[in-house]
This record gives sequence, C-alpha cells and structure tokens, in this order.
Amino acid sequence: MQYHVLLERIASGIAEWAVIVAPLAVYFLFLAQAVYRQGRPVVLSGLANMAALWFAVSGFLLFGPASWIVYSFSRYGPIVYGIAYGLYVVFLILAALVTVARQRNSLVVFNLDPDRFGIVFQRILSALGIPYESTPGRLALADGKLVLDLETSRVWNYVALTWYGSEEPLRRKIEAELRTCLSQEQARPGHAQRLLMVVAMALVSFLFFAFLVLRLFHPSL
Repeated sequence: MQYHVLLERIASGIAEWAVIVAPLAVYFLFLAQAVYRQGRPVVLSGLANMAALWFAVSGFLLFGPASWIVYSFSRYGPIVYGIAYGLYVVFLILAALVTVARQRNSLVVFNLDPDRFGIVFQRILSALGIPYESTPGRLALADGKLVLDLETSRVWNYVALTWYGSEEPLRRKIEAELRTCLSQEQARPGHAQRLLMVVAMALVSFLFFAFLVLRLFHPSL
C-alpha cells in the first residue's frame, strides 16, 4: 500500500512539472520551427518578444518554484491562501505589463548574423542620407536626436534594437526600410535552430511521458 501511495505521489509530481514546462515547450517549438527554421530573418516587435518570454515562464511563475512561497499561507485556510495567491497573480500581471510596455521602443531580429545586420543597417542609413556616429553597442543618429542601442548574439544569430529620442518619424522610416531589406536576406538553419529543436523535443517527450503516467494512474482522465 505504501509503495502504491509513493508511486501516486511521484505521478502527481510528474504531472505538476508537465504543467510547469508546457508553455516553455511551446515557446521553444515556436522559436525552432517558426523563427529559426525560416530561410530569412524574422523581425518581432519588442512587445511581442517580451510577451512571448512571459508566456514561456508562466508555468514556473504560476505553478512552479516561484509560487511555492505563497503555499505557506495554506496553513491559515483556503480563503487566506486564495487571497494570497490572488495578490501574487495580480503582482505578476502588473510586472508583465510594466516590462512589456518598456519594450515598446524595441525591435528584435532573429535568424541573422550580427555582422550581416551591421552591413545591412549601414547601407540603409547611407541610402536614406542619415548621418550617424558609432560607438560599441550604440549609434547616435541625426546629430544625437535619435539614439539606438544594439544587443547582439552570434550564438543565437540575434540582434535587439532599442530606440531613444523624440524623432519618431525618423525611427519609423528606418524600421520600415529595415523590414524591407531584411525580407530580401537569406538565412540558413544554424546551431541555434538545432539546439532549440533538441530542447523542444526533450520537453515534448517529457510531456508525452507525463501523459502516459497520468493515464496509468488515472485511467478515467
């Protein structure tokens, strides 16, 4: 009997972790298949990129280790626990809204070598006749009225652009030209796509295993 109870606890733990990692599995599959497998660069707004990141970690935040501290309130009864967990969820929503809103002036380019991005971007500025000054990780455009910070990763073929300044029309003009130019660029699947696919398949395999375990101990589900 104790052995059976132990197995049920293990099965419940596996099912719980399946719920926790499910959004992360979806996120990695999206990156591997819909982003890095494309034969061209993929451009996302900073808002969409940050929202996707929040979705990816939502399982850990809502049901995983981050939420376990709230579980201590369960000793005071279900009502107190429900209030504590509700406040915790409200805090998460506010934090998500703030961090997503802070990315409204950002743009993210996936599946493009940062060196190639630099060439394309310089070509755009030259074609538009926009003067600029370059320092590591930053461009000052139009006599400093518009500043662009760049964050790059050669491992993930990733470039993040964050704009500062009041020259909104100029920024929109540059971004429109950038999207047009990047749509004509070619990209090949690299190490990032393969690594993401391996991780995604590992997570999906765990979800399938958790489903089988759950059906074994709870056939009615």
